[in-house]
Amino acid sequence: MRIFVAALVLLIGMGSQPKAEVNLVTGTNLHEWCNDKDKFAMCLGYILGEVDVMDGEKYHNFCFKTPVGVTRQQLASIVKGWLKKRPDAHHFPAKLLVANALDEIWPCK
Repeated sequence: MRIFVAALVLLIGMGSQPKAEVNLVTGTNLHEWCNDKDKFAMCLGYILGEVDVMDGEKYHNFCFKTPVGVTRQQLASIVKGWLKKRPDAHHFPAKLLVANALDEIWPCK
C-alpha cells in the first residue's frame, strides 16, 4: 500500500510541473540542412512539419497562412532565403524563424 501511495503522490506531483518548451533545432541547424544537398530532406521535412502545425495559428507574435497551391520548394526557398539574410538570428529556435519568415510573406489576416 505504501508503494501505491508513493507512486500516486509522484504521479500527481509530476502533472503539476510547468512544461518547458524544448527547442532541439536552432536556426543554425536549419540553415546547415537547407544548404547541404545531402541534408536538404531534413530541411524540407522540418519546414513542412512546422507549417503543418502552425499554418493559420498564432505562434508568439507570428501568424502565417500559406496560400492554396504553394509548393514545398517555395516554402523551403522562402525560409532558406530568410535565414541567409539574417545570420544574426540563427541562434534562435528554428520554429520561431520559420514562423517569422512565412509571416513576412503570408501574414494571417
